[in-house]
Amino acid sequence: MTFAAPGTNIDSTVFAGAISAKSGTSMAAPHVAAAFALLRQQNPKMTVKQMQERLLQANVMVADPRTGSLHNHGCAVDL
Repeated sequence: MTFAAPGTNIDSTVFAGAISAKSGTSMAAPHVAAAFALLRQQNPKMTVKQMQERLLQANVMVADPRTGSLHNHGCAVDL
């Protein structure tokens, strides 16, 4: 299962409450976790397998803003 999640130049809090742009999987992972959490909240009896299938069914084409090329790696869930 592949997700496209923003992970580059994400505003994040740093020492002393400042904000700094960060990049990497640590910035993208919360977006993926949130997709599962929102789906679980709306469908508390769904199994993990059912959740995966639901998210895969919601798969959409996503354009890479850097190149304009389309990728079928995005996931949008209509809850």
